[in-house]
Amino acid sequence: MIIYTVNTNQYDIMSDKHFFHKNVKYVCFYSGEINKVGKWEYIKVNRNRNSLVQSRQYKINYFKFFPNETTVYIDSNRLMKKNFVDKCKQIFDKSDFVVLKHPSRKSFLDELIDWYLISVIKQKDFKKIIKLFEKYNYDYNTHLCPHLYCIWRRDSTLNRGFSKQWWKNYNIFKLRDQLLFSLTLQQKLYSPSIIAKDNFTNKINHFKTYQKNKKKVKNIFEIVANVRNLTPKNLSFSLDTLKWRKIESK
Repeated sequence: MIIYTVNTNQYDIMSDKHFFHKNVKYVCFYSGEINKVGKWEYIKVNRNRNSLVQSRQYKINYFKFFPNETTVYIDSNRLMKKNFVDKCKQIFDKSDFVVLKHPSRKSFLDELIDWYLISVIKQKDFKKIIKLFEKYNYDYNTHLCPHLYCIWRRDSTLNRGFSKQWWKNYNIFKLRDQLLFSLTLQQKLYSPSIIAKDNFTNKINHFKTYQKNKKKVKNIFEIVANVRNLTPKNLSFSLDTLKWRKIESK
């Protein structure tokens, strides 16, 4: 089993508080200069003008870097607890493809509004995103909101095919990867096993973070209504989306 992370353009400070297992290989892809701590095998990659896209390349296309391997991707701001490796082994005993479910976001619209709240997109971008999903007759009622700071994959034809399509979809907007992951699920008619609760990692703050761009939104319900008018299909919205970003609903 290989556990790997990506830290491009000094997005995170590497922590020395991980629990490492002696029989597991740990790999960190990085660009620029970072603090090298822990038992990671640090692999330096050339810096890309778009460090976000570069980091997603390694996250999504696991098979290009670890063919025929069992891999766990983990965000570089997540701390592996003592039980992390044992949990990973238990996961792979049951499934070849596993992700976490987001604890707060529950719908497509929740995801889309979250992008707006953290300044990933502007209001004018809602239309083109909805248009893409409508092109594939997307079923919003079965939308999965994944929390993709951990991804468990055993290399296979199915998982490679999914990752290739996910990468293709991601490159349409080159922003965040969750919505395009969910689109890929419906395109490929392929579903991962889902973990509802994480009791094996802890979170530390990103060194560089979306929170710095968080909007102060007063007319959020008007914005939600405007997005709903872009499709005849029903789009549900949860107030937990605002609570997750510590934004008061008004």
